[in-house]
Amino acid sequence: MYFICLLIYKDSYFVKDRFIYTNRLRKNTMVKPLPAWEMKNYSILWKKFRNKEFTNLEAQKELEIEDSHKISVLFYNLKRKGWINIKRSEKDQRKKVYRLVSPEKAIGELEN
Repeated sequence: MYFICLLIYKDSYFVKDRFIYTNRLRKNTMVKPLPAWEMKNYSILWKKFRNKEFTNLEAQKELEIEDSHKISVLFYNLKRKGWINIKRSEKDQRKKVYRLVSPEKAIGELEN
């Protein structure tokens, strides 16, 4: 018998194979400053996509980076620092879609 306790921060979540997955950052996550290379890439993506959702391939094309691992590292760092939201695609659950946090909102929540 398995018991699952959840502390919910108004996140959407789902349970699969006794593991809990969330597809949003918690509301109390503070935004952290970005190094220069991440800020440069964030700026390029913001100019192109703004608040629209985009895929990994679209970002790779816009940033002109051929190595998909570098894109994955960038998205991991942006998510960890609160500058991007990542969720599963509604069309294909294996793929992810990305949405940037607006610079105004991110700077307003910036952790000292």
